[in-house]
Amino acid sequence: MGQLTRTVRGGDGVRLTCFDHGGDEGAGAGRPVLLLHGLAGHAAEWDPLVRLLRPAHRVVAYDARGHGASERRPADVSRAAHVRDVVTVAEHLALDRPGGTPGRSAPGPRCPLGPAGGAARGDRGVFATHPRRDAHAVKT
Repeated sequence: MGQLTRTVRGGDGVRLTCFDHGGDEGAGAGRPVLLLHGLAGHAAEWDPLVRLLRPAHRVVAYDARGHGASERRPADVSRAAHVRDVVTVAEHLALDRPGGTPGRSAPGPRCPLGPAGGAARGDRGVFATHPRRDAHAVKT
């Protein structure tokens, strides 16, 4: 599976490390999917789901601020900062109208992130789910 590691800077300069599966070649023609991990997680948690989605979609997973290969101690770790990061990553990597943004959230499965500080766009729905529970439900 072709994976490119890309660095995106959040609006406040925080370094976000993104793993772009299919941004180079070979990705499916379906809408792109942006995968978000939860508290104390990392992007590689999504690897099994990436293998299922990549034949039909461009799939991007990234390490959130303060996690994995991204900047480890950012000043702002608020929910609003995380939502702004989702929008920044989608825009920077030209993920036009992602087909879904599955993610994991500390409070529990299917925890909506929603608009925060005006960062989320209307056509970029952000929701949270659990990768192990919902991987079987993926239809491409």
